[in-house]
Amino acid sequence: MTLPTAPLLIAPLLIAPADLAELYGGQPVLLALDMAFDAGLALPGLSLWQVTSGDGVLRLHRPGEPAAAATQPVPVPPARVLALLAADAAAAGPLLA
Repeated sequence: MTLPTAPLLIAPLLIAPADLAELYGGQPVLLALDMAFDAGLALPGLSLWQVTSGDGVLRLHRPGEPAAAATQPVPVPPARVLALLAADAAAAGPLLA
């Protein structure tokens, strides 16, 4: 017997065109979904990124930079994601798919 499944809805992930090369720069990436970074996480060699959700999309941007600048789709997920911080595990689902 096969159980029916709901389709997985994945929100588009957008980034500012100027930030795309930095995302793939080779450093381990730490993502924070809809939350601010603690200053203690700013360690040498760690690439910090915020993910802001809204209007059916996820906007990837550097801490302190405007999320609205993220207008270009991320072509492939970054391979060096070290961790994803989110207050709500269910909200992080689109980033984990």
